[in-house]
Amino acid sequence: MTIEVRTTRPEEYRAAAEAFCIALMTAPPNDEQWERSRPSWDEMPSISAWDGDRCVGHAGQFLVDTTVPGGVRLPTGAVSRVGVLSSHRRQGVATRLMEALVADAVQRGLALMSLRASEATIYERYGFGMAGDAAEVELLPGRARPIRGAGTGSFRILDPDDILVTVMPLYDRFAHRRPG
Repeated sequence: MTIEVRTTRPEEYRAAAEAFCIALMTAPPNDEQWERSRPSWDEMPSISAWDGDRCVGHAGQFLVDTTVPGGVRLPTGAVSRVGVLSSHRRQGVATRLMEALVADAVQRGLALMSLRASEATIYERYGFGMAGDAAEVELLPGRARPIRGAGTGSFRILDPDDILVTVMPLYDRFAHRRPG
């Protein structure tokens, strides 16, 4: 059967999410998890691969801005949620998904595409390269100690509902000072 690669329709988002999760060997979202993540699928231009009525692959991009040297912000497709079911790998499906995603970015007038993936070397064949590293820190409250040399000031732990309201103005104020 021929694999069809095309824009994902809203009623197909959950099937695409399930295929993506299975491709990355994680459990598909349950109903509660899906309801929480559903709005992010509405915000993401989404391309999926179909073998008949079964979703076998997905690639998407969040629409963001990237600050470049000089402080200019350029529209960027932040590539994410890329995966192909193991039953359909080595058949050109990922290449077709990425080509369709790049074509979509060009059509939208996006100046850049950036990759939001943990396996960056896989995407070199599509023109992506390592731009930076990320780190995650987990603080154990019982073992936390004061930070030395951090200067004076204060901090507070934000409630989840306050995070975007607090962080976005800071981002808008300072992000243009640092490329990336």
